[in-house]
Amino acid sequence: FSQEEIVNTASALLNGEVIGVCNGAAEAGPRALGNRSILALADSKALADHVSMGIKEREWYRPIAPVMLERNARMVTGLSNIHQLSKYMLLDFRILDEHIPSLEGVVHANGTSRIQTIYSRQDNPFIFELLTYLDLHHQVKALINTSFNGKGEPIVQTEEDARCSAARMKLDGLVINGKFEKL
Repeated sequence: FSQEEIVNTASALLNGEVIGVCNGAAEAGPRALGNRSILALADSKALADHVSMGIKEREWYRPIAPVMLERNARMVTGLSNIHQLSKYMLLDFRILDEHIPSLEGVVHANGTSRIQTIYSRQDNPFIFELLTYLDLHHQVKALINTSFNGKGEPIVQTEEDARCSAARMKLDGLVINGKFEKL
């Protein structure tokens, strides 16, 4: 992927669009870890509801998780260290009150969030570069990150799966192997 693709993806997200990502090989397991994800801004409860209930057709009470850089996870939680298991979206963290408005779409009713932490570019180069760009240029600290699949469907595996699923779910854009396309 190129910096231009990062900027194009970021611009779509900043416009309130919902983007599917299908990069490289899928991760193993039940979580969206960046290669098979649906991404959107994390600062809006309305956008989170649109992603969860509208696009994914999930129940209203099921929370959406964020993905963020490790430095931002430390900032929003006030912790000096973030456990490595957070790479896999396995831990809930209490969010400091002053950061809840900027993470409104991904904070649970009890003030916690199941953060996926990106520690380095090696964790996921595309997501790392996208989050870094959004943070440095637009002060966006996190994105909604949910699995790239519709209700009752497995997580997308192939480029064809991604295109079909994105069309069914009426996503606004798609990143396939680092290339952004508007839908």
